[in-house]
Amino acid sequence: MRTRLVFLALGVLLSTQSVFAAGGGWIGSGGEIYKNGRNPWFVENTETVRYCVVVDEKSVSASADHIEILIETAIANWKREFKKYDEARLFTEFRVATQEFIQVPCQRNPELKFQFGWSTLDTEQAAYLVSQGAESILGIAVRTDYDDVQLRGKGFIYIASDLGEHRYDGGPDTVERAWQYDALLYYVIAHEFGHVLGVPHVGADHFVDTSRFLMAEQFPEYVLRKAAVDLLKQTPGFDLNRPNEFKDFFVLPREREQCRLGAYSAKWFGIPKEAKCVRLSRVDAKKYLVSARGPSLDETLVGEIEVTGTRTTNDSLLTLYLDPGQVVFPPNGPWPTLFGPGFTYDTIVGVYKPLQGDSKAISVAFDEKLVVIGEDSGQMNFILR
Repeated sequence: MRTRLVFLALGVLLSTQSVFAAGGGWIGSGGEIYKNGRNPWFVENTETVRYCVVVDEKSVSASADHIEILIETAIANWKREFKKYDEARLFTEFRVATQEFIQVPCQRNPELKFQFGWSTLDTEQAAYLVSQGAESILGIAVRTDYDDVQLRGKGFIYIASDLGEHRYDGGPDTVERAWQYDALLYYVIAHEFGHVLGVPHVGADHFVDTSRFLMAEQFPEYVLRKAAVDLLKQTPGFDLNRPNEFKDFFVLPREREQCRLGAYSAKWFGIPKEAKCVRLSRVDAKKYLVSARGPSLDETLVGEIEVTGTRTTNDSLLTLYLDPGQVVFPPNGPWPTLFGPGFTYDTIVGVYKPLQGDSKAISVAFDEKLVVIGEDSGQMNFILR
């Protein structure tokens, strides 16, 4: 059975809207859609996905050839992140981003169409975006068709013009001609393609120490602000003129550094006064090294953590609604929904052994922010958070 009910066009609107429906028709950004509205467009039974790219070079400040490279990079980036999740053997009931994505001419009616610039829209697409407030739409992913037997979708990703009459309007603080900068256009392409893979809006709307802000609802609006770009330029390794690929989206690293240390934190770890940062480095499942560094201090070992227990937390992000007529997965009993990849982080407990001073109990959560709880005078207190 093929339906015209379609994805929450989980796009990015500079003024966020909330539109959803229980029946047919195109679905707008921001609302929660029942049943298959949050499904990935493709799961493991689809081996190949064809896509095409069309660019209005009069209203987009990046060339078509350049945009195609950014799309390829974004697809490879997401496939790598999902593969890392699979290889870690973490909980999931279905797999995503296993397909080969092949670019073809748009005349071949592919499953996914990337459209850059207002004039690339057909009459029906344009009318839909106008109904959603076209000038405030920066990017949007719209699923226009869904086969609920084979669990396969079809649709388009639209990225707004940054030149001319129909350019996006983000206000005076928004970077002008933003698509001339690879980093900014790449972030928006990656955000929208994440929705095609079933990743919902999730995470903080501001910068954090991981890549998870990429899928925050207001992220693309935020990242195009002049002040945000100035902050990004201060990030080590960031280059405005190339795609800055994200990593550790699902599985957070177990090696972290915290550079905003209070006097209490520094004293608890036994860190020299000239140190500004503390780093936790995993040796193996039973041991972490703790080191410190600063402007006038090379990285110096200050202690180690003897791990006595580890807990892995997994919060599923992706869901897959199974229509009763679907033929891809075995029946799931009374539960019509499968749960897929999600945010994962470890919490370790053990004993901190400083090079100087007494050993003490410690708990470390490697979440989006490093959270350390430690023993002090017989009580457990927050050391870092």
